[in-house]
Amino acid sequence: MDIGLITNGDVPLPDDKLIQVIKNTNWIRISMDGATPDQYMHSHGMDSKSFDRMLQNTANIIRVRNANALRQCDIGTGYLTDEVTKGGIVQATKMCKEMGWDIFNFVHFFTIKQILIQSSKKQRSLRMMDSELQEVNIDMMRKLFSLVIEGMGNV
Repeated sequence: MDIGLITNGDVPLPDDKLIQVIKNTNWIRISMDGATPDQYMHSHGMDSKSFDRMLQNTANIIRVRNANALRQCDIGTGYLTDEVTKGGIVQATKMCKEMGWDIFNFVHFFTIKQILIQSSKKQRSLRMMDSELQEVNIDMMRKLFSLVIEGMGNV
């Protein structure tokens, strides 16, 4: 079983604690979620100091892992993409490669407003499909029942 750690990377750990975390995990994922302090602020609501700490702490995690030959632990990032952060994908990828990160994971994220809009559209679609689905389910149940009855006749 893989054991991993997901963190925003904002709090530094002393090297001895990092070694224990790295030894006991298969992967560590740092939520980068932006290539610039402005993008980070957009996705995390945290200032440029937090963005800088995340990068410094990640560099330290990689340094400690490599210095102690603990390569069984992959260091990677989650990167939330939307209209604001998608422009930083190439820049962030280059930054991560230069820093020695192993994995770069892109995930699209939605604001509450976007989720509500999508949910409203889906509800309308589902209501329209509901009667069709009921007919399909009834038809499937009839077929299944007739197969079961047929099968019982052979017992």
